[in-house]
Amino acid sequence: MTTPAPGMPLPDGTRIVKVEITLPEGANPGDKLTFCTAYANTITNFSAAVPMSKDGGPMKKISVCVPVPVNFPPSGPLTITKLTLNGMPVCFNEHRQRVEAHFNRVPPNERAEVALGFDTSPFRPRE
Repeated sequence: MTTPAPGMPLPDGTRIVKVEITLPEGANPGDKLTFCTAYANTITNFSAAVPMSKDGGPMKKISVCVPVPVNFPPSGPLTITKLTLNGMPVCFNEHRQRVEAHFNRVPPNERAEVALGFDTSPFRPRE
């Protein structure tokens, strides 16, 4: 199956837009990448497999072609949300830095960590 060129209108009233996705550290060829796109209050889910790089090293970015409505602005950014790798949410360095900066506003002597545990046996299916 061939992918139509980006920008080409399709029979169903959509066209293709190429999206660049920065891969998280630890992404390996064959891993499942799942993401959502948001446009005009419509959220659409997509999946892609991380491809093998040409030189055999880890990939940093991939390009994925996704359909958008024909009226999607050609220069408009397509927002990617809820990025997961093999079902696990991805947290990029920029987000991690913001979170750590937020928590570092509280002095260490005022911080408290809590570890909780509970018995999950009542929630397991019976055999």
